[in-house]
Amino acid sequence: MDPFTAFSLVGTVLQFLDCGSRFISLARSLYQTGSDTPETYDHLIKIAKDLETILPELKDAKSAGEKDKDLAQLAVGCSKVKSAHHVDEKLTAYRKHVSQSLDQQDECLRRLGVVHDQTLNVGRIAASILERLMSKGGKHVPDGEVMLIQHDLVQAISTEADKFSLNSNYIQLSQPGRQRAQSLFKASLKYDDMIDRERRIATAHESTLQWVFHDAGFQEQQSRRVKWSNLREWLESDQQLYWITGKAGSGKSTLMKFLCSPTADMPPSSGVQEEEDCEVPVKSYRCHSYLKKWADPSLLVVASFYFWNSGKEMQMTQSGLLRTLLYQIISQCPEIIAEIAPKHWEEVCLFGRYPEHWPAQVLHDMLFQAVDTLSKTSKICLFVDGLDEFANKHEDLISMVKDLIQRNTQLKVCVASRPWNIFQDALGQGPSLRVEDLTFNDIKVFVESKFHADPEFEKLRGRYPSYTNQLIENIIVKASGVFLWVDLVVTSLLAGMTRGDRIQDFQQRLDELPPDLDKLYEKILYSLDQRYLEHAAQYFALVEAAEIPLTILQFAYADEESPESALKMTCGRPDESDISLRVEAMSRRLNSRCKGFLEIDRGLGSTNGNGYLTSNVTVQYLHRTVRDFIQSPKA
Repeated sequence: MDPFTAFSLVGTVLQFLDCGSRFISLARSLYQTGSDTPETYDHLIKIAKDLETILPELKDAKSAGEKDKDLAQLAVGCSKVKSAHHVDEKLTAYRKHVSQSLDQQDECLRRLGVVHDQTLNVGRIAASILERLMSKGGKHVPDGEVMLIQHDLVQAISTEADKFSLNSNYIQLSQPGRQRAQSLFKASLKYDDMIDRERRIATAHESTLQWVFHDAGFQEQQSRRVKWSNLREWLESDQQLYWITGKAGSGKSTLMKFLCSPTADMPPSSGVQEEEDCEVPVKSYRCHSYLKKWADPSLLVVASFYFWNSGKEMQMTQSGLLRTLLYQIISQCPEIIAEIAPKHWEEVCLFGRYPEHWPAQVLHDMLFQAVDTLSKTSKICLFVDGLDEFANKHEDLISMVKDLIQRNTQLKVCVASRPWNIFQDALGQGPSLRVEDLTFNDIKVFVESKFHADPEFEKLRGRYPSYTNQLIENIIVKASGVFLWVDLVVTSLLAGMTRGDRIQDFQQRLDELPPDLDKLYEKILYSLDQRYLEHAAQYFALVEAAEIPLTILQFAYADEESPESALKMTCGRPDESDISLRVEAMSRRLNSRCKGFLEIDRGLGSTNGNGYLTSNVTVQYLHRTVRDFIQSPKA
């Protein structure tokens, strides 16, 4: 090789090494940071193209003589680097194969010697075809290499420019296979305790809240007429936004749950699966028949979410809201997945893989796309409770709700929150109601049923009917529409029956109870046995310190007298009888030390076959107002 050629070859090799080092450096940075933007992918492509212009020159080095053997080997080695376009080419070929009819796919797999069950193995045909594409000369390809190229293909799908331009309906699946893929996609949206908050909200007492479906926009309350925007008319009309507001503890969440719960003659038994997967048909919702008048002849889609700032992160953030709404919408209309998330749907269908993490912006775009897609054939109603319990900027949440309804006239949204200024300014000009103005009769029904259910009080009522009736009336008036206050007070008064209180004693104790919730909490807390105050403080501190709600069994172990007790325990799974004893004992201690401020979830799955509490029920605050009080200087 002459000096000029050698010098030129050395320059080319150096160029290659420079491009290669930049390629590796960027790739390593992507791997370490997790960044996966179209800009970085384009940068890699540019470097790869630079490499491709260099490679032909290096291939000519094969003609080098023995004298320049080392230099030639270096050049030939460099020329063997694969182009970044290799993945794109393989993805194109790959899509061509999986777009075949089901019969062609089965024939392809038969030739490959693969027994394929499309009911269970979504993505298996893709893996099999991929092996064939990678195989050369009949050589077996290691599973590791198949997994690596799968990863590359997934990355190629995710970095394609327009996220909604891809038509992922090209993938041919059997009906069972499609249902399996849809289930996998739904599973990616699901998170722990998705229905926990809804389950914890008190179910409306029998015969209460029926006024919400009355025709009149006025209601008699304590000899006065209260005006409110008729909710039934809103459900049946084209109006898009309704605001339910009210004092803390007035029953806003209970009303929202009432609207989205099954009617008495349609229990949720028609749902399916286990505790967390139980899905109640929308047609059984109380609000369904009214919304149907608005929606007909279109399909009606209903979804709901309940913010809860005393729970887990997902229960108080936009991501939790979006994932829950999308999960419920897709459960009713799974066919929209390919349109609202084409790339993720392709990944599920091709590889049986679904995203392990959903960025908030992606979820936001998916919800808006879902509304756009569904509006062609359907009408959608969303119920969102507890806007004031949202953990981030309330302005952002309000803006998102308004953007949704301004974008599409086929959507309506019912929201609930406390009457804070930010919500009053944004929502107060439209249809709304204030819960405490409309629940006087409901509270009366609730109080009477509680007292009537107590045999000792009924005996007292038989002897002093006028006094007991007046006592009930006084409770209702003093409550000022706050259901939570009523519940706490009635429970406290009925506890006096065990001490033989007279009717005058009941009235005296009622007079001593403050009508303000915070002051009531303060009185209840200070009524604790002095021996339990330190213990109660430890329980509240434990709840505050926990990043996620603790189970009652975890609480019981944390409540051991000595920190060394855990070291003295026998290794292995605890005996079931021991767990039951610990759980029941802890339940009694919480009740005696915390006076109901901390409660145990007694919803679905909270008890076993013998009626005992299960070890996985969680301990949480009774209400948002309790948490606010415990965190305040008053406590």
